[in-house]
Amino acid sequence: MKRRLYSLVALGILAAVVTTGCSSGEPGSIEKMSKRELQNLVRTQWETLDMQEARIEEVESILKGQTTEEGPTAAISEMGDGTGRLTFNSLDGKILFPQPFVYPGSTQAATSGRVNITSSLSILPTGSWAIRIIGTTVELEHSSGISGTIKVGYVQELVPMDFFQEDVLSPLFVGHPAGNIIYSKLFLGDQNWGMDARTDTRIDESPAYMRVGMLAIGDTSFTYSFVYRGEQDSVKDESVLSLLRTIEMLGQPLSVE
Repeated sequence: MKRRLYSLVALGILAAVVTTGCSSGEPGSIEKMSKRELQNLVRTQWETLDMQEARIEEVESILKGQTTEEGPTAAISEMGDGTGRLTFNSLDGKILFPQPFVYPGSTQAATSGRVNITSSLSILPTGSWAIRIIGTTVELEHSSGISGTIKVGYVQELVPMDFFQEDVLSPLFVGHPAGNIIYSKLFLGDQNWGMDARTDTRIDESPAYMRVGMLAIGDTSFTYSFVYRGEQDSVKDESVLSLLRTIEMLGQPLSVE
């Protein structure tokens, strides 16, 4: 029954995308997609639904373990040692409160969702990205299987952009399992401060696709790398590109040529 429901959801999502694409007629709309791109889009939707289904089953299992025939487990109960001492019960690693723990009269505050990696650099990931911040390094995982890392650092001297591709990026791929490398400029506002490179590659002898880039302005730099397994996927590429476009450095938005 669940699988049939998810099938209907997937078809509904695809139908919505088709309707939107056909009505827009803009470049990148679904009417411009190839058969392979459409297949990739459907596969991505199935992967997302499968992960959601697994999470629902996990939560249902946890809930079942916290309930009895009489109803939900109490938030607080007596310990089973005969002392009468009380103990909190937990759900998925979090303690249960017998009543909501909120400031009187308060309501849920809105959040911008923007993550400040440093005082000069921030990013705005969507709900499809899981993030982990370690110092000035951000590790990212997308629901479609993309993994990435963003690192912020300091520099003492800027590399002239005229020599950036030849002297900085190109040497990084020497000896690497890289195929056709495509280079693009990175801008903050309308000024070119770095470069981006993307290429097909291999992981564990299987096809994969990689995107890396680096930029510096003043004494601050950042690098990023994203990779996913399988052949190049335009939907996954757009997920990475959309994330990069949310980066702001010194109040200026990042853009890729």
